[in-house]
Amino acid sequence: MVSTKNLIDTQLDLDGATLDYLIAVKRESARLDYKLQCDLRRGEKDRIELVRDMLAMANTDDGGWIVVGVEEAKSPKGKSYVPRGMSALHQAQFDEARVRQLVEKYTDAIVDFDLALLASARHGMTFGLILARPAQEIPIVFAKDGQHTNGGVTETLFRQGDVYVRRGSSSIRANQNDWRNFKSRIRQRERERWTEETMGIRGLTDGLRDLIDLLKTEHASKPAPPTAADVVGPIEEFTKEFTKVLDE
Repeated sequence: MVSTKNLIDTQLDLDGATLDYLIAVKRESARLDYKLQCDLRRGEKDRIELVRDMLAMANTDDGGWIVVGVEEAKSPKGKSYVPRGMSALHQAQFDEARVRQLVEKYTDAIVDFDLALLASARHGMTFGLILARPAQEIPIVFAKDGQHTNGGVTETLFRQGDVYVRRGSSSIRANQNDWRNFKSRIRQRERERWTEETMGIRGLTDGLRDLIDLLKTEHASKPAPPTAADVVGPIEEFTKEFTKVLDE
């Protein structure tokens, strides 16, 4: 079986073609989650589950997509995912400002996401689509408990200080392996940042070498000003020593 993770590209455009493609996958994964509805006004559980899944995707390597308006149907043959579309009421509540305010209620970190209401030409219905991008600063931590009341009983989906990730089709609390992955990703980003900075410095040293060559040429072709050697010598010495440091 082909891994769904390899089928979901988080670099796709936020448009109707992407929406139809994601609906057609018909299988949830670390990068793809379906929701039948998302009541952002009165649906306490809907709101908390949405935040949990968005932050879990942001903490995972490549981020992920959430499609709102697809029902998970269970049968003896297994699960199936049926496009139902969003109600007009839920469409009216589905906007970026409302979702951003909701996310900021549960974390102090920056969560990068895009959101759109899109009409599907294939299914003749409107769906909600969210792209949660991978966080630049990981991990994102919940700043307060995520709770809702069900039949008079309070259910806690996550607690203050929790870190969630996507594993398979679930959003779950990070374990020891996930923390090791966080550390590895942080080190990799630091190496990439250091490399970019180093390449910038190398560009500077290359420019200094060009300047040295120019001054030497000028010095060889005509009498140089008395201070030419004073300029070339220190620059050349600095460039050699600095290059040694970079190459160590």
